[in-house]
Amino acid sequence: MVPCDPACTLVFNILQGGHHAEIIAHKIGEPFGTLILALAVTCIEASLIISLMAASGPGISKTEDERKSLMYEKLLNGLSPEEVNHLMDYLVSLK
Repeated sequence: MVPCDPACTLVFNILQGGHHAEIIAHKIGEPFGTLILALAVTCIEASLIISLMAASGPGISKTEDERKSLMYEKLLNGLSPEEVNHLMDYLVSLK
């Protein structure tokens, strides 16, 4: 067995998981196969985020304000410009 670091193992497992999800999606067919692939990618992303949060050292940790700003940025990415303007006007009116 060839020794490998954890990052190499993680990349290999991600590729294998994606490959297996693609095979299953192809066998299932079009409407549900796409959902299988989307679910597989979401699970992979969530596991990567959880593993990074669990293994984060002092150089990777973020403050509470940075976490909140990232959360708001993710929220605002899904809104149209008009909705963002209405939301910003509402937030300004709260002060």
